[in-house]
Amino acid sequence: MTERINYWKLIGPEATLLTQIEDQLNHGPLDLRLLEMVRLRASQINGCGFCVRYHSQRLRMLGETEERIDLIIAWREAPCYSEREQAVLQWAETITQLSDHRHVPDALYEQTRQFLNEEELASLTLAVAMANVWNRIAVAFRTDHSSIETLLKAADNMVQYSEQKMG
Repeated sequence: MTERINYWKLIGPEATLLTQIEDQLNHGPLDLRLLEMVRLRASQINGCGFCVRYHSQRLRMLGETEERIDLIIAWREAPCYSEREQAVLQWAETITQLSDHRHVPDALYEQTRQFLNEEELASLTLAVAMANVWNRIAVAFRTDHSSIETLLKAADNMVQYSEQKMG
């Protein structure tokens, strides 16, 4: 597929603000691997090849196993996810498919709150919303996959920098 437009050239300042939100989420209360799992699952649901590829590779960089990356599409049937991860993935799917559900059931909220405090749940919900924003942009404009390697290097440098600051 051919890229329709290079949105970064047209809405670069706005895209930079979205990237800054992502950076804040990456340094928030939730584990980066968990965030990347959520981003990957939302991207799978939305059919965003660019983001599926990017988040799969990010998970590998973070040391996630091939089994868990491969099975995230069928997490309900896979024995390799904790109850907490299952609750988070269910929340992410529900938020991503909100137009299908038209609401978030109280039972799902209560189940998710068993594993996440309010700050974590707010952060998770924003992370899901952001994944959906990026998916919609990438799908609409058929984002060129050639930029993935550059993005991965930048993301890896940010993780290493953060680890150095904290360590």
